[in-house]
Amino acid sequence: ISSYTPSLSALIESHNPSAQALDQPSLLLVARPDVSLPGVWGEIQIQDMQSLNVPVTALISRPASPGSVVEGLRDHRFAHFCVSRKSGGRHAIDASFQLRGGERLTLLEIVRSRLPNAEFSLLSCCHAAEITEESIAGKGLHLTAAMQYCGFRNVVGTLWLI
Repeated sequence: ISSYTPSLSALIESHNPSAQALDQPSLLLVARPDVSLPGVWGEIQIQDMQSLNVPVTALISRPASPGSVVEGLRDHRFAHFCVSRKSGGRHAIDASFQLRGGERLTLLEIVRSRLPNAEFSLLSCCHAAEITEESIAGKGLHLTAAMQYCGFRNVVGTLWLI
């Protein structure tokens, strides 16, 4: 099993259970379905957690603004992103999740969010944990690391095109 942590302190913090660990779990689903992401509709349908009595808040396309996503992350212990990743270009800190109408949730906005109750995040987007020359210069920053820095104890991100 391959695993990664952006820093030792992030790994240590990931083992400190939240006070809400025994509370009712809830899921934030952030999705931007379009022709370049044909599998998103399938992921949205899989997230029907009603049979498990898990409340799901879905931010699909229009409601998925950077502000609404950050606010939603504060209210949910679990998150599932089905969006595109936008490269940071020359600077890793400029990497982002692409939301509705070209809006972006940037790596910096994620890192600045403090989410003490966050437990698990699945980043179903291409290259979310990819290490590039820019991310190395930015001390290994990428979207998966940003999710862990902001408070998620467990994060799954991809190193490749999905």
